[in-house]
Amino acid sequence: MQEQPTTPIHPVVALHDNYGVIHITQEDTGVYGEDGTVTNEGLIIHRIYDLEGLAHLGEFMQRYIWCNDLGWWKLVPEKPNNYAYWDGTIDPPGWNWDRSILVEDVKIHRARKLFETDWTQMPDSPLTSEQQAAWALYRQELRDLPSNLSGNEVTLDDVTWPVQPALS
Repeated sequence: MQEQPTTPIHPVVALHDNYGVIHITQEDTGVYGEDGTVTNEGLIIHRIYDLEGLAHLGEFMQRYIWCNDLGWWKLVPEKPNNYAYWDGTIDPPGWNWDRSILVEDVKIHRARKLFETDWTQMPDSPLTSEQQAAWALYRQELRDLPSNLSGNEVTLDDVTWPVQPALS
C-alpha cells in the first residue's frame, strides 16, 4: 500500500475564525483571495503549504491554529475530548469544553436505550412480572441520567450506564 503524501500537491485554503481555528479547508483553485482576507462569512483565509509531517489534513486541522503573532500555523496540544474547542478568549488560549454538549449526547444515547427496551413494558411482553419489574428499574435508572452523573465524565465512555437485566 502506497503512503499518502503529507504535503499537499497544491496549497490548501484554510478558512479560520478570529481565534485561528480552522472551520473549512478546500483545494486552492484560485477562487479565494490573498492570505489574511476576510470572507463574506467572516472567516479568514490562510493557506496550508505543508502538513508538518502529519498523515492527513484532518489531523492538521485538529492540531494547528493560525497564530497572528507568529504569522504561521501553531501546533497546539492534542484535543482532550470530542467536546473540546479551541478557546482564544481565555488567557492563555487553550482547549475548553462545554459540558452541556456531553450531557445532550448522554440524553440522546439514553433515549435510544429507552426506545430499544420499550417492548419490555408492554402488556403482551413475553417477560414475567419479575422480569418486567427488573426492566422497569433499569429504565428508571436510565431516566435518572444525566442528573446522577458524577461530573468527572469527559466522554461517553466515562459514563456509568445502568446494567441491563438478563433476558433469561
